[in-house]
Amino acid sequence: MKNTGRLLAISICEGLVFAYVIERLFAESRGLSVLDMQNLIVFYAVISALLEIPCGALADIWKKKYVLAAGLFICYFEFVASIFAYDLFGFSLAYLAAAIGGSLKSGVMESILYMSLKEHGRVEEYVKWNGRYQFTGNAVLGFSGIAGGYLAYYTSYEITYWLSLISFPLCIYYALTLDEPKNERADEKPIRKDIWIQLTAGIAYTLKNRHLLVILFVSGISGTVLHSELYEMSMLVYPEIGISVIYFGYISFAITGSSAAANLLANAYEKRGFGLKPAFAAAALAVFLFGFVEHWSAVLFVMAAISILELASPILSGMLQSRAADEFRVTISSIDAFVCNILSVAIGLGFGYAAEFYGVGIAFQFLSVTLLLLLIFKVEPETS
Repeated sequence: MKNTGRLLAISICEGLVFAYVIERLFAESRGLSVLDMQNLIVFYAVISALLEIPCGALADIWKKKYVLAAGLFICYFEFVASIFAYDLFGFSLAYLAAAIGGSLKSGVMESILYMSLKEHGRVEEYVKWNGRYQFTGNAVLGFSGIAGGYLAYYTSYEITYWLSLISFPLCIYYALTLDEPKNERADEKPIRKDIWIQLTAGIAYTLKNRHLLVILFVSGISGTVLHSELYEMSMLVYPEIGISVIYFGYISFAITGSSAAANLLANAYEKRGFGLKPAFAAAALAVFLFGFVEHWSAVLFVMAAISILELASPILSGMLQSRAADEFRVTISSIDAFVCNILSVAIGLGFGYAAEFYGVGIAFQFLSVTLLLLLIFKVEPETS
């Protein structure tokens, strides 16, 4: 299948980002505080929440590959704006571009993969392929992190942002050359009317499906803790436990490498029937210990927490896709991202204020309690 190779190429190109490894230190060097950074994450979450579902509806009624390409193009300007940002307003523009671009491409790759596999009678391979893409993206990001750490240490933080711009044209090329999955749209109504109909129908479909709502909530908490906090904020702890910036790339590589391995193991874990509750409990313990241990070995705990939540990620994505009708597939993925962004505001504000008034360690322990809430819900993969 052509699309599986193209989607893999996009995953590789999206991983060729050298700036992520020093993103928080870069913002700090430009005068931002921890609370400023957390407010930017909240700003990003609010903008994304407003745009996620309309963008998902647009992808469902229009060509998905064009929406994906548009999102990748706008994400390009996140790095351009960051290079010239010297205050909170400047970084806000970067986060605005990231929110718009991210909303446009949110859930589109997963939808194209699922529908492509479905067309060829191979839908049961979704978790495996999704895990492979995440593995590849994380592996490339890991090597990029090592390079970014060295570049930041021996040259400047800014050079990592300039070099991160190189891969985006390739991403856009591969997106535009995807084969569009069959679209069930049978008429040519005006797009504006179709988006409104798609929005209301998709939301109504979701609200009527109780189990889908539970998956959305669990996926939202797990995704927020993983992407908005552990990946984004953990590097702020490293200097406090005596780790120099030159080693940030190696830590990033170790984290992304273990995460990549976890992505590959997701399919096997799901087939074993262990369920997600043991994974969430283990992740909560690891996050708690990361905030508690004041030694370089604390990195091992954040690595474990991220890997465990990465293991759960393809499984939750597969559960979501399996319960979504084709005509609402990207819309529901966007509702998933919308829920994640709303939760990101609440969790992010809690983390930010805890870090400001009680210290970063207490803030991470707050995250561990948040993960424990997932044990209340019954959300398990379907057994074949």
